[in-house]
Amino acid sequence: MQGNSLLRMLLIAGAAVAGVFLIPKLLGTDKAGETFTFKETYPEAVEKLGEDAKIVAVTSNTAFVGYDVVGEDGQIKTLSYTVETSETRGPQGQPAQGRDRKTVEGTRAPRPGEVENATITLGQLDEEVVERMFEELDFDPSSMATLSGQEWTLSSGLRTFDRFKANFDGTNIHQTQSKEDVFGTPGAPVAPPVPAQ
Repeated sequence: MQGNSLLRMLLIAGAAVAGVFLIPKLLGTDKAGETFTFKETYPEAVEKLGEDAKIVAVTSNTAFVGYDVVGEDGQIKTLSYTVETSETRGPQGQPAQGRDRKTVEGTRAPRPGEVENATITLGQLDEEVVERMFEELDFDPSSMATLSGQEWTLSSGLRTFDRFKANFDGTNIHQTQSKEDVFGTPGAPVAPPVPAQ
């Protein structure tokens, strides 16, 4: 009798664990590991915004890819791709997590200096530029790349203190901030504490 109870408990536990992983797949909300990338979104951004659209900013990481460009009317056209996590419930009420991919378009007024600093067009970018820079720096896919003006700013998803800059085409990658810049040089003398008065 006790063997049947143990077997029943194991089956229930197994079903619950399987439900957490299988229910999102059955509901079509399982996007684990699926994220937007610059390479994936770039062709659609060029199609929607135009290859001659001047870039105010492009931002890319695993949860968000965003494009801000100068529209023909002088307003800033925005296009963003996000991955949002949502809570769902399986058939037996067990919690599960879903991930929804969303695309949002909009417009906004330009901020001071944005239109003047926008000199690079969407058509001048290479769809693999972010991937190439991350690969060259051995950056995790969760790293951040932001293009503003003619320069990318890159920061590692694993080592947030590491910062790099690169030209808009991904060339001339150089470090602008390191662990030592943030935390000090290892082995550097530390000033003695000031005695209390």
